[in-house]
Amino acid sequence: MADRNFFKTTDGNKALPVTSDGVFFTDLIDFEQGSLCEVYVEFYSDEELKVPVTPSAGTVSASASPLGNVFLESSGSTNIHASKVSVPDGTYDPIILDGLIKRAKVSVTGITGASYMKAIIFNHD
Repeated sequence: MADRNFFKTTDGNKALPVTSDGVFFTDLIDFEQGSLCEVYVEFYSDEELKVPVTPSAGTVSASASPLGNVFLESSGSTNIHASKVSVPDGTYDPIILDGLIKRAKVSVTGITGASYMKAIIFNHD
């Protein structure tokens, strides 16, 4: 069964501020078996996530924790170049996380041209 989980701020907001470097987590995920998951992102100029924008620089990375506390990077693509998350036709490859996932995190570094990001992890299983 497919499932998705949003990355959130510490106060539960899905609008992730990216004007400075930061780290955001999902809530605990209870996938019963190993999972094949993809991380997708979009950038916005506003906290209401209504005005999509294309950043000019920066990266997004993602990792997952099989038990909830120690995070491991993807064995495949580990970064999304923010400028490839272009509106309306993105050219980035989503980050693939494979295996037991109890919690996931995204890190943003050097994002320019956007104020907020929305990010999800999508489980195919």
